[in-house]
Amino acid sequence: MEIRRLNTLRGLAALIVAISHFSNRSNLFDRLLGGGAGNLGVMLFFILSGFLMSYLYLDKPPTQQMLINYIGSRLARIVPLFSLVVMASFLTPYFYDIDTFASLISHLLFLHGNSILWTIPAEVQFYGLFLVSWVLCWKLPLAKLILPLMVFLSAFLLNHKTFHFNVSSLSVTISAMKTLPFFTVGCIFGALYGARLKLVQFQRHYYLLAILFILVLYPQIFLTLFGLRLKLWEETSILIAMGGVFFFVVFLVPDGNMFIENKIGDFYGKISYSLYLLHVPVMSFLKYMNLIDNNLYSLTAFLTLVTLVAAASYTFIEKPLGGFIRSKIIRH
Repeated sequence: MEIRRLNTLRGLAALIVAISHFSNRSNLFDRLLGGGAGNLGVMLFFILSGFLMSYLYLDKPPTQQMLINYIGSRLARIVPLFSLVVMASFLTPYFYDIDTFASLISHLLFLHGNSILWTIPAEVQFYGLFLVSWVLCWKLPLAKLILPLMVFLSAFLLNHKTFHFNVSSLSVTISAMKTLPFFTVGCIFGALYGARLKLVQFQRHYYLLAILFILVLYPQIFLTLFGLRLKLWEETSILIAMGGVFFFVVFLVPDGNMFIENKIGDFYGKISYSLYLLHVPVMSFLKYMNLIDNNLYSLTAFLTLVTLVAAASYTFIEKPLGGFIRSKIIRH
């Protein structure tokens, strides 16, 4: 069963990242929408990913074919476009900073990621941890306690640390301690989603306004409002706030809400991965053409172009290549 509102949230997450980076690059509104705000979009992506993995797989037995289907689906989702972007980055300076063969291999093996590409190895690390948790939840009766335990350990004891080291000449980054709380909160929500019907009497359309709270968490806006600087990945309160926003929108907004379930949201949800990976090259192209300025016209042109590029990428790269991989691996 498709949870349509997740499409809109996924598209919103990608747009938060893209607009944040544009704000930084163009100095739009004195970087009010930037200054690290893109991390909030990434956090939303991670919660969504954890939710979907838990919702789609956790209640199904991890048979050999199910595990193969799981791995095949994950590969089909992330590998084709990511690999092409990494190769393009190695061959041209207009994508991401991958200028050595060792860096190229580190990226292709999901060991490390420069710029926003760091999130893809983090996602792959989570996929591996989820697979282990999935198997354990079916093998050991108490294993379902692993999920809340992981949140506690990673959020409160390990301080969201990221570990960097080299293996031979390859860079390796382990960011699970930084990102795992958000993935795990999503997993918990996914496991609880079946109980959403019990909350029908509490559902109200105005709970959708919780999305606006994300704006308050923008570092520059938060500083303007409260005179305090947020360290997004180090603040447990951010985890609670982002999880709260997700809960209100997914659990407490009634079905059929026109603002969260609509064709525009569906469209941006489909192209969100392409938009996320390709907005930086598009922005670099516009800067090279001297077409970036600190006004809303320039932002509109950027969003229009990146939407067109992402739509083309989804249509001609993501969808066909992902479908090909699925057809070769997944069996029902």
